[in-house]
Amino acid sequence: MSLNPGISETIKVGDELLVSHEVNYVQLKVVKTEVANEEIAFSTVRNNSSNLYKGTTRVTTRGVKGLDQVTRLVTYVDGVKVDSEEINRVTLRNPVNEVIAVGTKTVSYYNGGSYTSSSYVKGHGSLIWPAVGCHTVSSRYGYRILYGRSNFHGGIDLTTGGARGHTVVAARSGTVTTAGWGGSYGYYVIINHGNGMSTLYAHMLSGSICVRPGQYVSGGSAVGKVGSTGNSTGPHLHFEVRINGTRVNPAPYIGA
Repeated sequence: MSLNPGISETIKVGDELLVSHEVNYVQLKVVKTEVANEEIAFSTVRNNSSNLYKGTTRVTTRGVKGLDQVTRLVTYVDGVKVDSEEINRVTLRNPVNEVIAVGTKTVSYYNGGSYTSSSYVKGHGSLIWPAVGCHTVSSRYGYRILYGRSNFHGGIDLTTGGARGHTVVAARSGTVTTAGWGGSYGYYVIINHGNGMSTLYAHMLSGSICVRPGQYVSGGSAVGKVGSTGNSTGPHLHFEVRINGTRVNPAPYIGA
């Protein structure tokens, strides 16, 4: 009666009766050995480099995680893990430190009629002067007369006496999307800098392009040399800035 409140002394067919309470007083404890692999984090080492411009970095050695094999005694009670004790650890692979070169070199740029030396970033949205030693702007962005007719010039031309062979550098860090022959552009390179910005470097010397599509380059890194390939009237670098695919005036970006 105490186990079945509400049931009268007279029971009938169909009544459900509780006849006992079962309590499991036995717990199942299992201790077993478990082996698992665990990754070891790598460290990052930063070294100054006079070959890179200030404000730029380059990963010279990619970091690789290490790997440990760990053996533990694991205790389960009724299928629930309640304890774990490490009893052995073996290193299967040591981690490799990631090494990053940090630029210390200053970059020269043309600004307000003078050629000066400064660090990479000289203002919001600024770019590195892309043609080392070519201080003269021989043709600006916009309409001009070329071969006796009006022509829209979508970039800026940089040159100097003896410009042929001068180094062309990436105006900002980014990923090379194009490197090769481009018809009127001659030998040229396009670099995607992200956030809708890309830059183009044209008329470069045959065989001088030293980057490839898909390669990440740091700002100030060499991409080729000044030449006169394609539709060109003489050795110079034709430089373009494109925002979301549209050519814009490069002058404010390089201080020309």
